[in-house]
Amino acid sequence: MIRVLVLILTLVTGFSGLVYEVVWQRYVAILLGSDSASTAAVLGIFLGGLASGYALFGSWTQRMVRRGAERGAPPPLLVFYGGVELLIGCYALVFPWTFS
Repeated sequence: MIRVLVLILTLVTGFSGLVYEVVWQRYVAILLGSDSASTAAVLGIFLGGLASGYALFGSWTQRMVRRGAERGAPPPLLVFYGGVELLIGCYALVFPWTFS
């Protein structure tokens, strides 16, 4: 059951990431114009954010797994993932006000 829940949450957060990308594309198009430069900028920033997030949070999750193995308890990875997604969602909510 938990596996299905995690897969559904991953699907929903992946979809919301694509929605964020489209919305930010619209905002950047206001600054750079609606051409390939704004699309390339958003895509580059989005993929760069994915790569840097993996580099940062990958090491954190490895530490969490090691600590969990030392304690003999499962690591709280789902809680950590939920917290990260919550922060991303809060940023997405305040983005329109910070953009103006």
